[in-house]
Amino acid sequence: MRIFKIVIVTVFTAVFVISGVQGQTQKKKTIAVLNFVNSGGVDKDEISILTDRFNNFLVNTNVYKVLEREKMDAILKEQDFTMTDNCNSAECAVQIGQLLGMELMVAGDVGLLGNTYSIDLRLIDVTTGKIIQTETQDYEGKIDGLLGAMTTIANTFAGVKSSVSDNQKSTAVTQSSSDTFTDPRDGKTYRTVKIGDQVWMAENLNYDAGSGSGCYNDDTSNCNIYGRLYTWEAAKLAIPKGWHLPSKEEYEMLLESLGGEGKSAYKQIINGGSSGFNALLGGDRSFDGYFKRIGERVGVWSSTGRDNSYVWYLDVSSYSQEAVMNDYPKNTAFSVRLIRD
Repeated sequence: MRIFKIVIVTVFTAVFVISGVQGQTQKKKTIAVLNFVNSGGVDKDEISILTDRFNNFLVNTNVYKVLEREKMDAILKEQDFTMTDNCNSAECAVQIGQLLGMELMVAGDVGLLGNTYSIDLRLIDVTTGKIIQTETQDYEGKIDGLLGAMTTIANTFAGVKSSVSDNQKSTAVTQSSSDTFTDPRDGKTYRTVKIGDQVWMAENLNYDAGSGSGCYNDDTSNCNIYGRLYTWEAAKLAIPKGWHLPSKEEYEMLLESLGGEGKSAYKQIINGGSSGFNALLGGDRSFDGYFKRIGERVGVWSSTGRDNSYVWYLDVSSYSQEAVMNDYPKNTAFSVRLIRD
């Protein structure tokens, strides 16, 4: 029996060594994202949020070793380097990249001309100073639509196939997402979209329902982009006339019209996807009060309880790249999407 144990330990040690050697051959390149520059018409706080979200999108690709924004600021502060608000040139990116010890940098600008937002981002090699890749996208609509454009650019920079291609466009969309609904209670306007026979809000609800609802990290700028987070009981009290919280069956009908639960539906339901549903990965607040997973996942309440404590919800995750039905405790705070009566 003792000999058997020694053999097992030896085998596992060998596997560990081999795995370590393999891991060394797959070293990820280091990369940091500079603050985007406002080229006109965009609020400074919105620029900061967009920069942070793009940083998260790069992390989600799992291709690079991405420097945390807070750590970047701390390193530059230690070196007494003051970064200007218009540092988006290749020269400036190289200078900061060298201070940070990065191999790659991302710089760019965001602007608004008329009703069209434009985002122009550049991937820069710190060693050579050359711009490796430039990606520009225009978007007409509310600024949160830029999140889909930035997801696409992050995937492109990482060499990851875009989640939506031309041949994946859904024929189920029969109404333009430019149609709107204005909530008479607070005057907020939401885009709507018809998918199959259902009319959905194409944005997360952002109505202050008081206790049980709030913004991610208690930051109102997150509400402006992702809508509010609600416990299930608060969600039921936040619904305007003419709309309702979708049932589990109505979500299943939505997923089926988009190719079925899982990866097929995810490609069309995610923000920037062809369905126009535009699921925003606004994270959640756990039942014990912790905010988590913004930019990575969104849970959207249904009206259907599984039992006295758990409720069904739509779970959209950038990690698994799937849209599925799941269940979770009703005192968790999730996002809310409404469907027309």
